[in-house]
Amino acid sequence: MTVHLSLEESPRRLRLDVETELLRIGQEAVTNARKHSQGENMWVTCRVEPPFAELRIEDDGVGAVGPRQDHYGLHIMKERAARINAVLTIGERVGGGTVVSAVLLPAETAAPTLNGDTHGIHRFVG
Repeated sequence: MTVHLSLEESPRRLRLDVETELLRIGQEAVTNARKHSQGENMWVTCRVEPPFAELRIEDDGVGAVGPRQDHYGLHIMKERAARINAVLTIGERVGGGTVVSAVLLPAETAAPTLNGDTHGIHRFVG
């Protein structure tokens, strides 16, 4: 599998606990793509401009497959995202494959909610 990496990092850092959770989400998404996607390419994009961050892992494989009874990786990724108030989405990639995206928003503008299979946010206005 060919990996295409794009990093856009600010000189400022996220909190260590937030960086750790994003790293673990990324590790699980990369592992899943390598093991299950049967794809030829993987794109890993990481953009960090604290307090914002986005981690996106895409592959051109067979497409998103639901969680299996004997595997807990997707569930654990959702728990990790919830801990840091990140929005985690897992879906199909245009052109085939899977996209896993974790977007960290400032805590003062987002509150985590559980919405089906993805974590969503409610923006506070006013």
